[in-house]
Amino acid sequence: MTVVPRVIHCWCLAVGCALTIATSLPAAEPLPHWFPRVAGETRETATYMRCGDCHRLPDASSPTLPRPTSLRYQVLNQIQESNWITKKEMSVWLDHDKHVQAYAVLGNSLSKHMGELLGIPDPTRDRRCLACHSSAMVWEDNVETEPTSKFQLTAQQADLFNLVVGVDCEGCHGPSRAPMVNPQGIKGWIDIHTAVPPNDLPCDDNGKRLAANYWRYFSPEKKRDEFGYVDVRSPATQTQMCLSCHLGDVKMGRIVTHEMFAAGHPPLPAFDVATFRRQMPAHWLPFHKKPEQIQKQFLCLAEGAENPGVVPQTRLLAVGAVTTIRQYLQLFADIADQQETMQPKELRPLWPELSLYECSACHHDLKLPSWRQARPQARPGRPAMKEWCFTVAEFGLELLERDSQELTVQMQPLREELARYPFGRPSASVETSRPIIVWADELATRLENRMWSAEDSRRLLRKVVQRGADATLEYDSARDLYWATVITLEESGLELPAAAPILKALQDQMLVALHDARIGPDGADLQEIIRQDRVPLYPTPRPAFLRIGGQEQELDLLQLDLQAVLKPIAEYQPASVQAQFQKLLALLPTE
Repeated sequence: MTVVPRVIHCWCLAVGCALTIATSLPAAEPLPHWFPRVAGETRETATYMRCGDCHRLPDASSPTLPRPTSLRYQVLNQIQESNWITKKEMSVWLDHDKHVQAYAVLGNSLSKHMGELLGIPDPTRDRRCLACHSSAMVWEDNVETEPTSKFQLTAQQADLFNLVVGVDCEGCHGPSRAPMVNPQGIKGWIDIHTAVPPNDLPCDDNGKRLAANYWRYFSPEKKRDEFGYVDVRSPATQTQMCLSCHLGDVKMGRIVTHEMFAAGHPPLPAFDVATFRRQMPAHWLPFHKKPEQIQKQFLCLAEGAENPGVVPQTRLLAVGAVTTIRQYLQLFADIADQQETMQPKELRPLWPELSLYECSACHHDLKLPSWRQARPQARPGRPAMKEWCFTVAEFGLELLERDSQELTVQMQPLREELARYPFGRPSASVETSRPIIVWADELATRLENRMWSAEDSRRLLRKVVQRGADATLEYDSARDLYWATVITLEESGLELPAAAPILKALQDQMLVALHDARIGPDGADLQEIIRQDRVPLYPTPRPAFLRIGGQEQELDLLQLDLQAVLKPIAEYQPASVQAQFQKLLALLPTE
């Protein structure tokens, strides 16, 4: 891929807007939104190329290494010895991570065909597309657009955003430089985060005093509020960040509408942050895989450090499931609220936005007998909410010794509203959603802050499999339970080779991974096979045409095969999936 020259560009932040609700309701977002924002601020980014100074180090024998007498050599030498990062983060992202292709796919044949149907002259400059397919905050008021369209960026504005690298480092970690307009005094993190602490800081008051000078030991709140950094260590924040694209976010202009789906946009699959993160090529070194001495030093010296326990994926699964509820209802309420500000106002989606509801509630075969009619329904014929957003969330309640029906109670007013009125009434939908968002935030915080053990994984595993064995599930919910089964089984410490053919049978009925996992029928080394799930899923080579450096160039990309994705959804049979979960349940030890 040809890379554009290094550019310093502006990242304009969307304004966080309060919703008009009854004064008796609690605040809408007690946890900060994942993206540190200040009303009206404009922040600069350093682009991914600056990150490569440290996170894409050349081989030791490379002639491109800086001179030993240079300052950069000294900094790189410290980083090499730090044992905190891999020094290959950027290389993994550039060479293997599909996020780097996010912008490029806007130039392929599918995107161009969608553009023709939607009246989009150029998807590579359309704000509706770029909101998710790039790291640029394209929904701010002062973004330059063509005189004839509020959607289309000018060519000059597109060049300033340096879009070609898709979702880059700052797309997840936040803009790295101080704001140009800076009422909050945010300092920016690009320079301060490069300071490497000594490996021999003592675990005492003097060590803590020295550690206070190093980015690594700053609290997440300090990084966010003083430097504008996204707290990616927090499972709740991480889930909100990912779902802002993979589900939607009104404030950031990230909405895949029903019209876009009708024009050919691939369906957004059910999302489990732990599964999606596992199947990415990891460009980071997980905390539990860092050297033991480094772990101990961090837990001792870091401000507000906490030990998440020995099952980080189970923790991420449980916290992420609860946070998914808050993100879904936040999206639901923001679209329903007619007072919600979205820039430009003319581009705001109208209520009801059909993409908020379960697709298969309308799009399915009409036949008798039908498993759909046998499932419990609040009221036949009403558009249903996305069930997968709620499938796993309640399992964390028991770990906190709370009533397992708490989620059902919280959701009852909203579900009654949707049963009484098709799509629900906008004002009532806002009022019934807000308390659930607050409840989900509180629950996610409690789950995030507890110590997690293998016993938690075993308990959740049984709950998940029990649900799959008892319930008639729609496609996305069944897939969510499969993902949860794989994660909790791996971290449970249980050795169940007989589970391998059962998981394989489930895989044969659903696209359960972003990558094509193949578990052998003999069940050999089940845990390792799950961990090494890295083969691309149904790739189809497609050309993409993009303007890079002022010239149109052709790139070869791997594009998801849409027919391969839709086929198992159409052929899904819940009774067969339920039978496999029943077999798996019989293998689990009793409590």
